[in-house]
Parts: sequence; structure tokens; C-alpha cells
Amino acid sequence: MRKIRGPNVVIKPREVFYQLKRNRLLETLDEATIEEILGKQNPRQLVDPGFLYENFETSALEDRRELGNWPMGGSFSAAVATIGDKGFEGAIKKLKSDVNQPFAERVLWAWGEVLLSRLADLTVTLVGQEAVLEAHETGPTLAITPTSYPKIWQFVLSQLLPQEKLGIKIGSDSGQSQIFPVLTKFWLTPWLTKKEKKQLAHQ
Repeated sequence: MRKIRGPNVVIKPREVFYQLKRNRLLETLDEATIEEILGKQNPRQLVDPGFLYENFETSALEDRRELGNWPMGGSFSAAVATIGDKGFEGAIKKLKSDVNQPFAERVLWAWGEVLLSRLADLTVTLVGQEAVLEAHETGPTLAITPTSYPKIWQFVLSQLLPQEKLGIKIGSDSGQSQIFPVLTKFWLTPWLTKKEKKQLAHQ
């Protein structure tokens, strides 16, 4: 298992600007204002980012029917990334009711979204490097949630132990799994031969 805690990921105001634009929450915000808000909130002190992943033979999955036509190959990587939480979501809740800082809550949340995306990208890159060493290429990732792929979800939890390794909390509310921190992502990445990758491109 590969685990990295506290990677040095620098988030620039411009990245948060474009994330807000994608979320259609930009309104009158510009990069200078975003930078000012981030400087005041100091979000890096509110998170404890990390990720981990492990590689498996496809045969390790007892039931692959949930995956449908998703290209599996002979091997795959299961991964989880999280922003961690040292007060981040508490700060978000506090800012929601702060009329003196009307944009701070959305800027802080967008910063967290960018951080999670960067962590996932870094993980996928490392997985890709390992796949190349085994004469494979990585295919399209597949996000895993408790509701979308419950059996695969249980497999990932049992193998990666994210609660123990990254401090992720998983509870239940009205029969639905709740993940804390909310900005946490689980996914699979298939390892494909060049032939399999080529066939996938022509589908």
C-alpha cells in the first residue's frame, strides 16, 4: 500500500477563480479578492491532506457485475484521497452565517475542491508510473460511492482501511453512508495492455 500524508500542494488563486467559474459562483469575484480572502482564512491550516492506493489483480473482486462494461483489464488500482479536516468544515459553517464576509464561504469551499482534485491527479499520476513499469497503461477512472457500487465500496474499505490510515470517518444517516470530510474521493483505475487501450479507444 502506498500512502502519502501532507503532500506539498500549492493552490493558486487563479485555480480557485476557475473552480468558482465552473461552479457558476463567481459573480463579482476576481483573483485579487480571492487571494485576499484566502490570505485571511489561511485554509492550509484547516486541512490535513493525504491519499493512498493499492494495486490488485482483477480476480481479487469476487463480484464484478456492479462494474458493468467498465474496462477492467487484468489489474487495477483502488485509491482514496481526502483534504483531511483540522477545522475546515467548521470554518465553512461559520462563514455561511457571516454577513460581513459574503464570499468567503464559497471561496474556501472552492479551494478545498481544487485541493481534492489536485490530490486525485497526483495519485493517478503515480499509479500511471507504476503501470508503465509493468508494460501497462491506465484507463479511465471510476468514482466509487456507497450507493453507486456498494459491493466494490466494501471491498475498497476493507483493503485500504481509510479510517485507520487517513482518519476518514464513515457513518450512517437514515440508512445512507456519510463520509467525513465531505471532500473525500474513492475511485478505481484499470491497468490495460496497449492492445486493450487501443480497443477501448475504438469503442
